[in-house]
Amino acid sequence: MPFAVRKRGNKWVVISKSSGRVLGTHKTKKKAIKQLRAVYANYNRKK
Repeated sequence: MPFAVRKRGNKWVVISKSSGRVLGTHKTKKKAIKQLRAVYANYNRKK
């Protein structure tokens, strides 16, 4: 899985595992997971 949700301080971030690039920052884990699902939906379409 090339993307992940991690906690940094009091924020949840969606990151690219290969580059470490932050794709989004969220106040809740639930919102971060929602973005992660959207990222995967688009990632799988492009393949």
